[in-house]
Amino acid sequence: MSAHYKIKPPKKLISYIFLQNPMTIIGLVILLIGQLVSLAMYSQIDFASSRFLFSSKAETPGQILAVVPTGYYLFNADYTAYDYRIDIPGLGSSYGTSFGTDGNLMIKKGDYIDIEYLKNHPNTHRIKGMRNSFITEGSLIMWGICLVGVYFLIRGFKNTNRFIYHVKNGYITTATLAKAPKTTVIGDTRYFVLEFSFIAQDNKPITIKKEVLNADNLLDDDEEHILYDKNNPSQNYFVDRLPKKLKEYIYQELKNR
Repeated sequence: MSAHYKIKPPKKLISYIFLQNPMTIIGLVILLIGQLVSLAMYSQIDFASSRFLFSSKAETPGQILAVVPTGYYLFNADYTAYDYRIDIPGLGSSYGTSFGTDGNLMIKKGDYIDIEYLKNHPNTHRIKGMRNSFITEGSLIMWGICLVGVYFLIRGFKNTNRFIYHVKNGYITTATLAKAPKTTVIGDTRYFVLEFSFIAQDNKPITIKKEVLNADNLLDDDEEHILYDKNNPSQNYFVDRLPKKLKEYIYQELKNR
């Protein structure tokens, strides 16, 4: 019967494993992209829009001071900037810029138009029916990118947590090649079908059957070191296929015994 060795990977190695998960890496990269997009768009995002949805508003007339084409074409619309001045009761004159699309082209310099403002924050105002930025939807893009990144991070963390749980409960032993390797073709890809067996610590025989693309380092001997979860031996991994630093740690531990 093969020997069984308990492993206790250090915290530094566990952290390394977390960061080596492909989904975790993808999630971090996407989040970084989301942050960069946020910084690039921050000054143009209309954060006040949501406040107009949920706060009490009032209206007052305002005068158009300038009509300036922005040159921006977003979501099938050309955006124009409208500079205006309003007199807010009790506060005096205030200036602002709102952005409108093709439907606002009849508005000209000197026109008087309705301005809406927040009663509890009178300095937050806009032309009624317009917005404070031409890319309100840009905030959705920003949050969409970040949410995709968070999704990959959560998937990566869940998968890695499951793997680390197996590692922390892991024992190392050897599995013996049970049958001669076979090949199978799925689509246009050829796989090696490998079947190994080992006896777990509780003396139960366990069969490992895996389909792999490359079996080079798994067929150099009739025996292969494996890591298996003592609580669930069917959760097992060929040591040669583990993350590099974990593999090196295990072989060093075996060497020191």
